[in-house]
Amino acid sequence: IYCYAVSKVVIPWLLLCLLISRAELRKRKHITLFLLLICIVLTVSLPGLMKSFSGDGMVRYNQVSLFNPRQQVEFLSKHSENSVYHKIHENSKLLPLAIFAQNLSKQLSPAFLFFRPGPDIRHSVQGFGLEHWIHIPAALLGLVVLIRKKGKGHFVLLWCLGSLAAPALTVDLIPHVVRSISTIPALQIIIASGYLYTWQKFKHHRYQLVTLFLLLLGVANYHFMDHYLGDYCKKGGMVFDAHWKSLI
Repeated sequence: IYCYAVSKVVIPWLLLCLLISRAELRKRKHITLFLLLICIVLTVSLPGLMKSFSGDGMVRYNQVSLFNPRQQVEFLSKHSENSVYHKIHENSKLLPLAIFAQNLSKQLSPAFLFFRPGPDIRHSVQGFGLEHWIHIPAALLGLVVLIRKKGKGHFVLLWCLGSLAAPALTVDLIPHVVRSISTIPALQIIIASGYLYTWQKFKHHRYQLVTLFLLLLGVANYHFMDHYLGDYCKKGGMVFDAHWKSLI
């Protein structure tokens, strides 16, 4: 909770959703425990939230918020060829919604999740997403499994969606890897659900599946390390040096 701003919003929301979704806790004999747990979550969360979203804590968000008129003007200048945004700008109340929709589409893009993590080289290795591309089939299968699965399955999907939606409220460097970091555990659960289903469904082909997976994983890791220790070290080093010099 006392961490990155997006997590300060997403984690308390997830904890409350998880508590409310537990039917056994809402029974009369457990109502005291249920209320106590909610009070604990709120007590721990509220001080950090109040400090982060008031006064000096809002300085950075106000600079990059999609509700900032200056940021809206910059957004329109970048999309000067798109007449739709300029028509929406005539109704200023709809413009933040249009920006949010575009940002969310970028955050939910498979390209961001598996191939292109974002424009800032300081946040991630360019050419590689939040997860390896070899996990795409498992992610799609896990998505189907969790959609069909009530309760915990839907909770994980809400977790993933909420973590990706929060950064969409800003306008700089979208999609944004660091602001989406709370998405990674949920995305890994989705992927693991796909692998677990495959493991249980194809009991007589487990040896072949494991062999194929290890081969693909070896290729993917070799490609990543080759890029990370090669081009990324050269380009990333220059970027980091420039930023350090600007701070000194």
